[in-house]
Amino acid sequence: MNQQKSSKITVKSSTGGYSKIVIEKDVPIPALKVKVKYPFSDLQPGDSFVIPKKTTSASVTVAYWKKKLREKDPKVEFTIRAIDDHTSRVWRIDGAKMTV
Repeated sequence: MNQQKSSKITVKSSTGGYSKIVIEKDVPIPALKVKVKYPFSDLQPGDSFVIPKKTTSASVTVAYWKKKLREKDPKVEFTIRAIDDHTSRVWRIDGAKMTV
């Protein structure tokens, strides 16, 4: 059985013209190319780095990476502490006991 891999349709554009659009089947989706700004995935327990406080909260960034890395390792844990008004430090603390 010969399955059709593409078909053409004609659609009217918002400007009143017509254009042909090709609908294709089974085209693979390429992997996302994400630029990583902070080295969360490179940290080992006990490692840390400084992160600037910006519009996006540093704690939101840490929460995102914790969730993402826990897909591979459920023991991943981070903590964050303010250093001053402009920066925070992020530590990877898997299984460490924190003192307050």
